[in-house]
Parts: sequence; structure tokens; C-alpha cells
Amino acid sequence: MKFKASYFNVSLPLVKENLRRFWAIPVISFLMYFLSGAVPILMSYSHINDMADYIQMCLTNQQPFYMAIHLIMPIITAVIVFRYLQAASSVTAMHAMPFTRATLYNSSVVSGLILTILPIAVNEIILLLIAKPTYFAYGYIIPANAENVFSRIDVLSWFWHSLIIILVIYAIAVFAGLVTGNSIMHLAAAFGFNFLVPALYGTFIVYCYTYLFGFASNGNWEEILTAISPYLQVFSFKDHFPIGLQIYYILNAVVLFALSGMLYQKRKLERTSDSLVFSFMIPIINYLIAFFGMSLVGFYFTSLDSEQGKGYMYSGLIAGAIIFFILGRMIVMKTPRVFNKQSFKNFGIYAILAIIFVTSITLDLSGFEDRVPASSTVKGVYSTTFNDFNDMGRLSPSVFNSRTKEDKQDQNPSDQFYYKDPQNIKAITQLHSSIIDSKVQLKDSDYNGLSQTIFINYINGFPLGMQRSYHLDYGLIASNPYCKELFESKEFKDFFSMSNLNYERIVSINLQDQFYSIGYDRPGINISNPSKINELLSCFDKDFQARTFEQHISCLHAYGTATISYKMISEDDKLVNNSIELRVLQSDTNTLGWLKENRYESTFVINPSSVKSITFYKYDKEEQDKYYKNLSAEQAKSLDESIEPKVVITDKAQIQEILSSYCTDRTNYDQYYHGFITFARENKPDNSFDNNSNYGESSFGDIYYTDQTVPAFIKKAF
Repeated sequence: MKFKASYFNVSLPLVKENLRRFWAIPVISFLMYFLSGAVPILMSYSHINDMADYIQMCLTNQQPFYMAIHLIMPIITAVIVFRYLQAASSVTAMHAMPFTRATLYNSSVVSGLILTILPIAVNEIILLLIAKPTYFAYGYIIPANAENVFSRIDVLSWFWHSLIIILVIYAIAVFAGLVTGNSIMHLAAAFGFNFLVPALYGTFIVYCYTYLFGFASNGNWEEILTAISPYLQVFSFKDHFPIGLQIYYILNAVVLFALSGMLYQKRKLERTSDSLVFSFMIPIINYLIAFFGMSLVGFYFTSLDSEQGKGYMYSGLIAGAIIFFILGRMIVMKTPRVFNKQSFKNFGIYAILAIIFVTSITLDLSGFEDRVPASSTVKGVYSTTFNDFNDMGRLSPSVFNSRTKEDKQDQNPSDQFYYKDPQNIKAITQLHSSIIDSKVQLKDSDYNGLSQTIFINYINGFPLGMQRSYHLDYGLIASNPYCKELFESKEFKDFFSMSNLNYERIVSINLQDQFYSIGYDRPGINISNPSKINELLSCFDKDFQARTFEQHISCLHAYGTATISYKMISEDDKLVNNSIELRVLQSDTNTLGWLKENRYESTFVINPSSVKSITFYKYDKEEQDKYYKNLSAEQAKSLDESIEPKVVITDKAQIQEILSSYCTDRTNYDQYYHGFITFARENKPDNSFDNNSNYGESSFGDIYYTDQTVPAFIKKAF
């Protein structure tokens, strides 16, 4: 009983007095919640479906005003309620009263909780009273399956999640008040401590991403970063507050309240008005300020001239460490007189810790960069679908039927494919090893061209797995035998087969020629007959199964495009409309044969007679830099695009050769030929957005060649 009396006693008179003195806090909070939430809803109550997006934003705590109130008001409340600890006169008076320290602390904590929770509870009641079915009007959702976003369950869920956010923020703000000695430091520490751990973690991630080859900053690292704080977890794309995180947040708050209570018992009243009242906090805060300042200046110096390598970075780290250690020392000591033996000793300790931390990352002392797991220890791998190369979303795993729970996108935020075939797992480890073998070349490369990020996430029994991310240029990917092996594997081809598409019914397939974006006179072909759809899907599948990796990533223009519109069952078991686009390649013999058999071939053939001209420009960065280097500033400024060298092709035979061989992307952004086709249109287009004054013409500007692929007559003309 003595323990209870000492540590859990609350004085009702003290609580009532705090509520009487600080009544303005809940009133202001209530008005802010009410005016930014319930009032806009009530104003549109007669046509509430128009507010569905706003209501969902509020009830998922995505609303900016709600999140600002969640953060600011608990901190302000803690600063005001515990203000008596920050002034010499009030702290003496309060502790002269017939209350134990535990009673004073408990009563203040309870008072603050009531002041912060009461306004949100009243707003919850109002929202419960006005809640009624409200549905989104998204065009792709079938109306009968629309989701109610303003149910009473949604309101109760919002209240509970908001309560957790407020509880944790308030607990941290109370802890900040117990270790600081004045209100300004309390306020600054309350905001800083609420984001301290995420900031430390985020800074660590930036160091690793900047200096460790292959470090993947996305995926699990991002999930951990947002999960650290309930305030940040709101912005997670996944389930906002899974039950495990809710328990973690509540336990954190309880531990912080208990720790703050213990510190209250040991707090020295005579240190009131100091920046920090506990000596052990002085070096901690000093080191934190120095660390963030050092990192900020180091990254800034690196950005000034990345070509200088680590020299610039180390200079920035040293300068930042010295400057911000001194500033931090002045803040925690409340004096500019910090140049003494103790300060130099503390700086020496910090310097040793900083050197160990920085060099362990920049020199990769852990062997992170060269680590490749044995394929026998890997259960599966999330990795690339090569969908950055002319894919148009065709290879997005989310629209295909999942084989296992690992295929589901909630397990795979990067929209990667889950490889589980042992041969493919081995191929990925070999791909990984080949990338590491090219590490020096990739680090020093100044390549500027078509590229793709290869993400690798090994599932090996550890909670975080093993993740790597590499940005590779087109040539390395195109020539890598393991990329070819993965794309052409049976596991990959079977999963992305059209027969595995997640659909209830195919509505139609729309076929367009290669210039569909300007097809005023060429509307394309719309297939809606079920038997014809099945025939065409079968052709798509046969061609995809036969497609080689080289054909897939080739920049050579496609024969045409197909848009498949269908109805599918969403993850929440709703019937929704969806569509995907795929390219019909010139190597797709089955599809091309079907088009010819059904007399659609002429729709895709572009006759040179319909082309008025093709204009080419040559871009060579090296030559251009030399040219501009010899010009004065005024001459360079006065240059007009019209005087750039160009070649206009009008010969029909040459136009035919171009139409057969052009590419739709550049593999080298520093040197290429860029062409624009000018079509001669017979009829004036019925298009109010056409700004071309010459209605007999239209242009298409996605034609590219490299020095290796450009026709000889174009190269000679330049």
C-alpha cells in the first residue's frame, strides 16, 4: 500500500485547479478540430458524397490541420502544465505544499491528459452523431461496390489512432520537461525529442545510401522509419496502425511516463532555469547537436562538388563537427565561455565516436558491399521485372493472380516479382556477384543514358531480409546473361502470362498503330467479340512465351499497342474496372498473323506517302560544350534554336527506311539523333486542343538514333 500511495496517488484538488487555470487549452483545441473537420462536412451535408475524399482524409489523419493539432497541442499542454518546474519561485512554492513529488507529478500528468484528450473526445461524439453513408465517386469503381468512408467504425478507429498519437507525443513532451530547466528549452526539446529517433535513423540511412554501394534506402528501411513514431506511421502507405505497433506505442508511452516519474524524484530544484537539470544529459544533447550539424555540413560539402570524392565530404564533416560542437556546448551550458579543459575532453570523446562511425561506413568495415548470400540459404527473392524498358505496365505483378502470400503487394512495396525457383534464385545471386565485380566501373562511371534500378530483396529467414539496390546502365543490363535467364525463365513467363491476369471478364481490346498518339484519322481497332478476344489473348501469350530478353529491352519501335480493358476483383473483394497496355512487337509473329488473317494489317502500315517530311537534329554534348565554351556570354544568350543544324528528309525511300528502323528511346543522352515526323492529314481534325495553325499537318517527335544505328544517309548529311 505504501508503494501505491507513493507512486500512484493523484490529488483531485490539484487536477481541478489545473483544469480551471488552463481551460483555454481544450477550448482552442476543440475549435480547431471542429472548424477543420465537422464544419466543412456539415456545410456539404446535403451532397456529402462530394466530401468523401475529404472525410477519408480526416478519418485517416491525413488532414494537415488535424496532424498539426495532434503535434502542437500535447506539447503546448505539457509545457504549460509543467511550467511550475521551470521558474524558481513557482517550483519552491509548489514543493512547499503538503504533497509528495509523486503526487505532484501524477496530478500534472493526469491534468495534461484530460486537457488534450477532452477536445478530441467531444469531436468524436459530434462525428458519430453526423456519420452517414458516404461513397467515393471514382470513375473506375463500379458504383454498387463503392466503399462507405463515413461509418461509425471509421470514426471510432480515427479516435483510437489519434489517442495513441497524442499519448506518445505528450509522454515525450513530459519527459522533455523533466530534463530541462526552462520553458524555452522544454519547448525546443519537446519538439526535438518527438522526432529525435526518426531523425537519427534517417541520418544513418542517408550516410549508408550515400557511401555504401548497393544500399537500398527504400523497402523495409522506409517502413522502419515511419513505424518508429505513430505521428510518422500515419503517412505509411500500408495499414496505418497494425495491432503490434499499437501495443509498441502504448508501452513506449507507459515507459516514458514511468521514467519521467523517476527523474522527477531525483530532480534538483536548485537547477531550475538551467538549460538541462541532469548532468548526464549535457554531453548527450551536445553530441546530438554536433552530430546533426556535422552531417548537415558534410552532405552540403559533398553536394558542392561530388567529383572531388571524399575529400570534400571529410572537410565538411570536420568543419561541421567543430562548429556545431561549440554551438551545442554554448546551448547546454548557457554561456559562451566554453573553451576549457572539460570542453576539449568532451570534444575528444565525440571526435573518436564520430571517426569510428563515419569510417565504418565510408570504408565499409562491415563488408556490406561485397556480401552475397549463398543461394541455398535463400527462400525467395523480390527483384526486377525489367518493367522500365518499354513496358507500359505490362509486367506489373499487382494485376496478376498471386501464387502465394509472398506475391501479394502488401509483402512487396516495390512492385517487384517474387522469384522462388531455385534456378532463378541462383541466377539472381550470380547477377548480384557480377554487379559487385563491376563495382569500381559503376562507381566511377559518368554514364548519362537509359538505365534501370535493379532491386534485390533476399528472403532468408531474417526479419529484414537482405536488400540491395543498383542503378545499372542499359548496356550492362542488355549484355548480362543472368538478366536474360531470369526474363526467359518458365517461372517468370508463366506468372506474367495473360492467362494468369486477374480478371473476371475482358471487356474489350483496343489496338492502335505505332503513332496512335496523333491518330486523328486512324482511330484504331476495337475488339469486343468474346471469341476474337480469346483468339487475340492466345496470340499475345504465345508471343510473350517466345519473346527473348533482347527483343523485350530493344529500343526499336513497336508494331503497335494493345489496351486491354477488363473487370477484376480488388483486394477488398470489390468488382472494379481496370486496364493494362502492352506493346505488339515486330517479332510477335502470332499476333501479326492474327491481324493479317482478320484483315487488320492495313491499319498498322504507315505509308510513306502519308509522311510529308522527317526532320532530324543532332545532339552531341561534347561538341556543344566546346562550341559554347568559345562564345561570349552575350553570344550564347542570343543563340536561337532555329539556327541549330538540322536535316529534312523528304525522299520516300529514305522515309520508308526510317519508318522501319527508328527507335523510341535514347541509350545515350549525351549523343543522339532526334527526329520529328510531319504527317500530311487529309481532314481537319475535330480537336479543340490542336494548336497547329496548319490543320493539314501533325507531328510525332519520338524518333531516335545513336551513332551506331543511324542510317548512313542521315549521318552523312550532318
